Amino acid sequence: MIGARPRRRGLGADLALVSPALVSLALASLTLASPARAQELFDYTVRPGDSCRAIAARVLGDADAYPQIHAHNPELGPMPHRLAPGTVLRLPRPSPPARIVSVQRRVDRRTPDAATFADARAGQALPRGTQVRTHDAASAEIAFEDRSLVQVRQRTLVIIYGGQRRLASRPVTRAELESGALRSRLGELAGRRPLEVETPSSRASLDGDAVVSVGEDGTSRVANHGRRAATVEAGGRTITLPAGTGTVVRRGEQPAQPRRLLAAPRWRAESSGPVIGFVGRGATLRGGFDAVRGADRYRVEVSSEPDGAELLTTLELGGRASAFEASGLPEGTVYVSIASIDRHGLEGRRSPWRAFTVRLARLVEPGGAAAEPDGVAPRVWPGTWLVAPRGLDCADGDGPMSGIVTLRGRGRHEVRCQDRRGAETRLPVEVIEVAVRADLGALVRDRRTELRIDLAAPRVPPASVLRVSAPAGFQVERPRVSGPDLVVDVWASPDAPPQAELTVSVAAGSELVPLGSLVVPVRDPDGSHPPDDAPAPDDAPTPGPVHEGLGAALWPSALGLRDERRGGFGAWIYGILAEAPGDEPQLRLGVAARAQLPGVPLRVMFAGQLDALARPAPVGRRGDADLYGELGLRLLDEGAWGAAVDLGAWIPTRGEPDSLGRVRLTPSVAASWRPFTLLAVRTRQGAIVDATDTGARLWAWALGVDLVPLEWLAIGAELDGSIGRFAEGDGAALAVGGGVEGRWGLFEAALSARAALTDEARVTQGEWSFALTLRLWAQ
Repeated sequence: MIGARPRRRGLGADLALVSPALVSLALASLTLASPARAQELFDYTVRPGDSCRAIAARVLGDADAYPQIHAHNPELGPMPHRLAPGTVLRLPRPSPPARIVSVQRRVDRRTPDAATFADARAGQALPRGTQVRTHDAASAEIAFEDRSLVQVRQRTLVIIYGGQRRLASRPVTRAELESGALRSRLGELAGRRPLEVETPSSRASLDGDAVVSVGEDGTSRVANHGRRAATVEAGGRTITLPAGTGTVVRRGEQPAQPRRLLAAPRWRAESSGPVIGFVGRGATLRGGFDAVRGADRYRVEVSSEPDGAELLTTLELGGRASAFEASGLPEGTVYVSIASIDRHGLEGRRSPWRAFTVRLARLVEPGGAAAEPDGVAPRVWPGTWLVAPRGLDCADGDGPMSGIVTLRGRGRHEVRCQDRRGAETRLPVEVIEVAVRADLGALVRDRRTELRIDLAAPRVPPASVLRVSAPAGFQVERPRVSGPDLVVDVWASPDAPPQAELTVSVAAGSELVPLGSLVVPVRDPDGSHPPDDAPAPDDAPTPGPVHEGLGAALWPSALGLRDERRGGFGAWIYGILAEAPGDEPQLRLGVAARAQLPGVPLRVMFAGQLDALARPAPVGRRGDADLYGELGLRLLDEGAWGAAVDLGAWIPTRGEPDSLGRVRLTPSVAASWRPFTLLAVRTRQGAIVDATDTGARLWAWALGVDLVPLEWLAIGAELDGSIGRFAEGDGAALAVGGGVEGRWGLFEAALSARAALTDEARVTQGEWSFALTLRLWAQ
């Protein structure tokens, strides 16, 4: 805050208000003549003291409109007559004299036929007798049918009645102000009526913009900001207020002589950079102005409209202030104006509305979750991205400017943001400290040991973005989060060194941001069991190998199961031997590779194949020399659950009958559940669609179960199927398969078999088929 510290008052804040304000607004809804038309009637119950003229004035807006009451209630007879309380009259329902233009924060309304208040919304009509109530830091704007506007400030009650004829049958818009303040925005509109405001101590007739307020002691203050003169009547005396003057009227006294209002404060030249903040917290706008001599205080209004119609916030500053600070501003353009208030409480004309462009930056923590900024400096995890606001570039300290800044080191960061003109603003961000520690014994050679690492942080990101690296001789399984801890399984080779330094990092896109490291001792095994001081196993299962021989040996008419949770880099060769009744055996040889960068759930795969023996005619078994490409995304890798989505495509390299002769798309979704370390339940669902009108249109699926009796061995069984339109006709294919798979370091091997159960499966996949896959895989 520059200068005096402002007292935040919120939306529609005004002079000191202790008791709620009661404002009764009356609109003169008068017409000289109108075509005859059907009118809606309603029941009116006569009150004590009512007369026809009084009812016409209150309900119809004109005391001279009492003949309408007689026309709809002929039983009354000729005047004069006395109306008995409780008598029910039929009266024409007048059109709503006003409507709500805008609402800021909590505003209520209650129609005449409602028992309680309900939330008010912009655009709602206000029938006669409707009450509109604003609460703390709230405001509302009401538009009348003559296009004049009244801005109701906080803690105010407005009652909409009707119009009246005053001053020799002149129509006026009437308001009664009990306490508080209102601002008229009549402008220079043709056809609008003057606003007559009655207070406990005066009556003011306004013919332009003005501010009328009532203090706790009933003293009224009228400030004429318009171009036309206003009049104020009190104690039997009427004075004229020229433009730019105001008066003070004490209860029971006559109006004081007009006083010249203070000039509007002048803006200082802009010296700061762009107004920026964070999504979820808003921006802070700081501005300066030249002090006005004689000012007792200042009122600052921040609006989303260039005319101040919709206030976002208001501030009240002391008379010595020359700067302000408004927080929580939304993205977009905001407009600010300042008014001086003298020692008599008269509010002067406002400064011109000045526009400021507000831009908000986003904080994205590792794992993709949006950070929720709180406090002066938001506290975020290491590896958090600061996404620069539109039209700006940012840098951390002296680093290069860019659209995305990665926050790495712990402690307070001053992020510099710069617009295209070179104007600069700083954003404070604090990166939390993550203490990596663990209470553990030792790793055991030729064993897998579970480590529980305490990150000692207020919150822990998803396990999918946490990484634990180890030196040569050690292999770290996929980490998982259990409460505040990071749990990993570390395998030590038989010739592992006497200690291992484990480094914990968090993935920020393709970059790994180190969090800390641990030095863990290594010892020889003691018998065949893990050491007594090893950490207790966690409830979360350890992901082991699964059988994916039928998914890695590609076949254009079936979807086999795969390990959808697997990352890293792999390359393999495969061979498929298949035979169908009446056909020669078919031998297909292929090569494939798949890659996924660390910290990025996106992966790509390519494959190609050739037929070494006969090339059968059925379309589902073609594919000689065709290429296969796939793009995949890992969606879930948490504890026992995993999921991924893939989009594959077969690309023909030559025409039929050897090649498919057409592009074939195979989108699919794969998921798995590992309730125990030794068991995995998996599925893959997808489609097989040819890019031709007469090609295949199939829904394909696979269900399977895997057992892992040893940490390097998996035994799997699966059921494959497809249903829909094949290239040869409609039908359903069903096949059963399974196999074994072993993993030894970087080398892997899988042997699989599949047998057809239906005729469509025999045609497209063969009576039976065998597949052998040899892989090299680096995690």
